[in-house]
Amino acid sequence: MFTWLWDQAVQLWLLVWPLIRDWWMWMAGIVLVLRYGLRMIEIYAIAKFRTVQGVNDGWDWQKWARGEFWRRREWARFRDISDARYARLIGRKKQRADKRHERAQILNFLAERAAVSLLALPFYAEVLRHRSEKHEAASAAIYRKIARWDLLRQQIKEAREKIMREQGREKVIGLMELLRSTSDTTASYALRQLNELRNKFDWSILIPSSLPAAVRDQMKKILLVMAGTQNLGEARAAFGQAMRILGDNRTRWGSAA
Repeated sequence: MFTWLWDQAVQLWLLVWPLIRDWWMWMAGIVLVLRYGLRMIEIYAIAKFRTVQGVNDGWDWQKWARGEFWRRREWARFRDISDARYARLIGRKKQRADKRHERAQILNFLAERAAVSLLALPFYAEVLRHRSEKHEAASAAIYRKIARWDLLRQQIKEAREKIMREQGREKVIGLMELLRSTSDTTASYALRQLNELRNKFDWSILIPSSLPAAVRDQMKKILLVMAGTQNLGEARAAFGQAMRILGDNRTRWGSAA
């Protein structure tokens, strides 16, 4: 039995060997592709996707970094510039933009004339029209830059006013607290400082927004009396009345709750 099986195996091998001998490399390649090729395609696709995504993310970050750099640079440029100097700068920019606009109109007019002229070269009108569009775009870009600068100046002004308001608020609160000092000298000094700030300070920022309108008006009058009198006892009494209003509402100076 074993001998017969061996003979059959030998005969099958002799029949298959010519095929294997000529095609074994192709068959091995197919097996390898089926076994590992799909996995390699998957790895390649994911690697390509991550590479492209990383490049795009890096480019986006670079654009953000450049934009942030120029934003900070413009902020530093216009932070301390005087109004007169800024007006001169804007005047020069507008003058340049108007010259560009005027040149664009002239070139556009000449292009229209050249388009109907028989003596002009075929491309002459297109060149003039192209240059006209370029100058018009440059003029519009200058005015967009001016608008951006105006907005930036407004933001800088608002930020500066906010800082000054907060600093002034803390200073006034500190001076009012000094009115309750056991030292009359210290309290008198605080009152003199409040007298100087009476017409320079916005007292409404100390009044909580949660108070009714009538109470807010009353409290503002009390604070003005406190800061307007030169009598220390009267100032202390007004300050105590304001504190009682705050205590009844359980609020702090200038808070909303």
